[in-house]
Amino acid sequence: MSARPRYAALRFIAGAVIAVLFAATLVSYVVQISQKGHPSPITDPIDLVAFYCGGRVLAERRDPYTIEPLRTCERAALRESGIAIVPNLVVPAPLPPYALALFSAASLVSFRAASTVFFCASLFAIGLAIALTIRLARGPPLVIAGAYVTALVFGSLLIGQIVPLVLAALCASALALRAGRIWLSVACASLAMLEPHVGVAALAGIFVTERRARLPVCASAVALAALSLAAGGFDRNLEYALAVLPAHARSEVSNFYAQYSLTALLYACGAPAQAALRWGECSYVAAVLCGVAVARKLARTYGDAAFAVLAPVAFALIGGAFIHIQQMALALPLGFLFVRYHREKTLAFVAIALLAVPWESLYEIFFYTHVVASGNPAAALARVWNPAWLADRVWQVWIELIHTRDGRTPFQLLLFKLPTWLGLAALALVALQRSPPAALRSTMRR
Repeated sequence: MSARPRYAALRFIAGAVIAVLFAATLVSYVVQISQKGHPSPITDPIDLVAFYCGGRVLAERRDPYTIEPLRTCERAALRESGIAIVPNLVVPAPLPPYALALFSAASLVSFRAASTVFFCASLFAIGLAIALTIRLARGPPLVIAGAYVTALVFGSLLIGQIVPLVLAALCASALALRAGRIWLSVACASLAMLEPHVGVAALAGIFVTERRARLPVCASAVALAALSLAAGGFDRNLEYALAVLPAHARSEVSNFYAQYSLTALLYACGAPAQAALRWGECSYVAAVLCGVAVARKLARTYGDAAFAVLAPVAFALIGGAFIHIQQMALALPLGFLFVRYHREKTLAFVAIALLAVPWESLYEIFFYTHVVASGNPAAALARVWNPAWLADRVWQVWIELIHTRDGRTPFQLLLFKLPTWLGLAALALVALQRSPPAALRSTMRR
């Protein structure tokens, strides 16, 4: 037996052992955090409760955008897991009808079953995003995995956010567009329309950069519109466009501690709410248009159509009227693509490092109740490595932030946001730098 087959067999056995151990650990963890009465990403993922109930209410041909019946559904869903909802609290489901229609299928089973499946799907999406980015950027696997795990686990996984699914869809779209599989790329980008302001940016980049994609993008828009009308009817869609979106934007104007939008920043600096909203909306349009123009240039410079998907998405996170920390993970693929292609990689790595850490989420989870309140940072940091403790703390910290005013001053809040904003600025600066010489571009393409 030659050395090559022997080593191949050993690698296969080692991989199988690692896969079995990982699967066993994952099953053990899922069972552990599924215990009734214990807050966790499965028993009470804060955002998934709203999406699940919004889908259920829509499937029953009722209004998912009103307090009732959404509150009754959320209360019943949490009661399945032995969790009592905060009195008079209703977590809104501000997704368009076509997105809630996808959650209508999940509402056919119990909330605990749906949340368990969603948790496992989110873990799979994170792994898929890592694998696709490694292929996209040919970057260091451990660095890519570390950045995604940090950004997505703390920012999205623990609260049942849909960002991991959107990120995997965007990476798949970029890879398919690079391979010339236009319809597949547009289909994957359409899945990113779960986050409409993100999906629109990706589809706009594809539409402008790739001429062959214009028919598929138009077909995708028609399909989403048809799904939305079939799921919610004309009234629900009109309500979403004219009432829900404006109300949701207004609801977060003063929420500077959780918002990363230009609107929230302007309001915190003393601007009137309506003016702050208008400037935020205008900045979003300007950022997407700039991102599309930059994406087209980058795609031609480096001979890689993947920029058409990823660059507009990253630019769409700059400014805007409504942006949360979870969505910053969607800028990471562009950073890794720059690490592959750009001559000056330092700034790209700086951007990745700043964007990979959800600074606000870490503050809320680890420091709000344990460092700030108890004054015992050593004990708090020791608990970081305990997954059961981490899962148990999310809900309790969130409740405490609802019932108590955040004690930080506006300047302290700004300091927590600066690393993320600097990361976006660094990424934009790399994108806007002069292109490398033609000889270097041809070497990169090879």
